[in-house]
Amino acid sequence: MTLTRRQFSIALGTGFTGMALTRTNSSSAQSSGSPHMPLTLTPGTLIVASAYPDPPFDIIENGAASGFDIELMRAICAQLGLALRPVPYTGADFNGIFDGLAKRTCDAVISGTTITPERAAIVRFSEAYLEFNQGVAVTGG
Repeated sequence: MTLTRRQFSIALGTGFTGMALTRTNSSSAQSSGSPHMPLTLTPGTLIVASAYPDPPFDIIENGAASGFDIELMRAICAQLGLALRPVPYTGADFNGIFDGLAKRTCDAVISGTTITPERAAIVRFSEAYLEFNQGVAVTGG
């Protein structure tokens, strides 16, 4: 299945961030000039890197990926008519997860990812889907 960039963006805009996409197009896609071009590395499949385990976002149970982020990506893939292929990121430094986008080993990254100016300079983020207002609780008095 080939989608226009607009169709792909609209589907992605329906609900996720901390999900990142590469900022650059492949040279073959750019040179083709076609309005309909494959937007995934493997036709019909969205390869999504995630750092496991990171409950409740990313969980592997009995060899199967699950968790909030993964279920969100399943819903997006269903809307796009794509199969989801979750892949684990195993690097020691979480920022390295974005290298997969630059090296074109994954189509997207989702892993409870915080949007920062430094990360946004190298990848595209969707709208934020979660906001954390964390604090410390103490007894009153």
